[in-house]
Amino acid sequence: MRVSVILPAYNAARFLSEAIESVLRQTVSDFELLAIYEHSHDSTLRVLEAYAKHDSRIRIIHSPEPGLPAALNAGLLCARSELVARLDADDRMLPTRLERQLWFLEHHPDMSVICSYGYFINASGRRIGKAGNSVDAARGRRETDPLLFVQIIHPSVIVKRRDVLAVNGYRNYPFCEDRDLWGRLITGGFQIACQEECLVEFRVHGNSKSVREYAGNINACRWIDHNIIRRLQGQAEMPYDEYLQWFKHQSLRKRLRERSLRRSQAELHVASRYYADRRWFRCAMHVALAMALHPRRVIATLATKVVLRFPVIAE
Repeated sequence: MRVSVILPAYNAARFLSEAIESVLRQTVSDFELLAIYEHSHDSTLRVLEAYAKHDSRIRIIHSPEPGLPAALNAGLLCARSELVARLDADDRMLPTRLERQLWFLEHHPDMSVICSYGYFINASGRRIGKAGNSVDAARGRRETDPLLFVQIIHPSVIVKRRDVLAVNGYRNYPFCEDRDLWGRLITGGFQIACQEECLVEFRVHGNSKSVREYAGNINACRWIDHNIIRRLQGQAEMPYDEYLQWFKHQSLRKRLRERSLRRSQAELHVASRYYADRRWFRCAMHVALAMALHPRRVIATLATKVVLRFPVIAE
């Protein structure tokens, strides 16, 4: 078996069949699909059982506790392959995703994590843009800049199981559990690379978790990046409450700049979801709010995108 695919599934019935079908249509057939089921209030389990009944490569694993980190760790522990691919239950793989990424790993054997670019799709599955950030871990270490290696599309990754388990897997964070993992891998001496081709379709829509919780997500990202920098400098991590107190004692100018930037990012992120849903007035309203807070940054961001290609900060 060449690769294990981990697919967490919680209240995921709406798009789950599309996600599973995209895995089953891969040009590489030597895989297992681990559907990590968390108790849901819709027909998620029935969908999984129907597919597992007809394809022995599909295994349903019941998550031992709630939350995405627990589901992902359960998948890592149950995987039969040392290579583990990720996919979310509302996203899709392109047919050659596993083939291309396995080829990339063969040519970059020192990598512990590889990722790819992806297409944004809306609720109906229509492509509305592209996403992806390049990765330069060596420069990130040298310049103590986490943004050079943590902003990757989580459902696009393939990881080496033993390396992720060597840093104790995902921590039980309500936000940014993936960003934290990439930071710990890099500061632990492991390597990450990005394959700069689109291999997944990443769904954005107004009801997604990332829209509902994005403000908290940004705060968590800042804290995680702060601790990555501390570890790169040989310092101990700072607990979240201590970080909040530390931030309060920064200059008023710095605090206002950070808060306006966070709010601007959040507004732009929400605007991208309304754009995906073709809710033009709300999209324009949130873009205008983002512009009012950080006009030059927002203009620069939009100028580098095609059809409002909004980057994923942490998903």
